[in-house]
Amino acid sequence: MKPEVHKLRVNVKSLAAEAKIIRDEIRRARTPEAKAALHSHRMFRVRPESRMAHLALAFVRGVPYKTAEANARAKPDAKELANKTVRFAPRRDAINEVAEWLRA
Repeated sequence: MKPEVHKLRVNVKSLAAEAKIIRDEIRRARTPEAKAALHSHRMFRVRPESRMAHLALAFVRGVPYKTAEANARAKPDAKELANKTVRFAPRRDAINEVAEWLRA
């Protein structure tokens, strides 16, 4: 396997672990404000980042977009996905490659 695949797998797993830790901390939180803050962080920061990591891993592996996300409500932002991909697997023309991958 390519080194970038391993790096992306670690990123996907660490984001999944972070979401689990946040869920555990929500159960332990005593105030509604703390629960709301943790929930908000998980939903609006960790979840989209996890989705991008999952899609970047699929892109690097060569999995078609329709297979990676069969029932997505909205297409991901190509620029954001390209940035995530370049972070772990440097490519010259990542934005165009990712945009074409999303169209296929």
